[in-house]
Amino acid sequence: NERPREYSMIVYASDSAVPNDVVSEVIRIKVLRNNYGPAFTLQSYPASINDYDPIGTFVGVVSATDADPQAPENQILYSITDVRNPRDYFTIDPITGVVSVAKRVSEDTAEPATYTLFITARDTSTEPRDAKVTMVIKGNLNRAPRFNAPYNVR
Repeated sequence: NERPREYSMIVYASDSAVPNDVVSEVIRIKVLRNNYGPAFTLQSYPASINDYDPIGTFVGVVSATDADPQAPENQILYSITDVRNPRDYFTIDPITGVVSVAKRVSEDTAEPATYTLFITARDTSTEPRDAKVTMVIKGNLNRAPRFNAPYNVR
């Protein structure tokens, strides 16, 4: 049920003189249906996890709205769009915006203190618009206990 994107009509104008003159013109009307892009409710989303959190652990949720009045222009899909590989460790539900652990961060040999996810919200129009936001995830690293030198034995 695709709606037309453009309408054409011919408009005629005539006078009342005898003989009357008639002119016509083709008018094209382009319908812009996707007037607004998604907008995130926050400018950045903070989160925190433990490096030993299992796969599937809830990290956070992003949320965007779209002011277009009807679908598909106001329906939003979320995705992680990173250059680095945080998406190896995190996943996002494309419908709900829920971010969760995809792989334990304890397996990350780089052991960063934070992960920055670049998240895109895109509407589902045939001419989609999008918005981008970051989620900064602080990783609480679990370190093995250590003894402090020097040792005193009595």
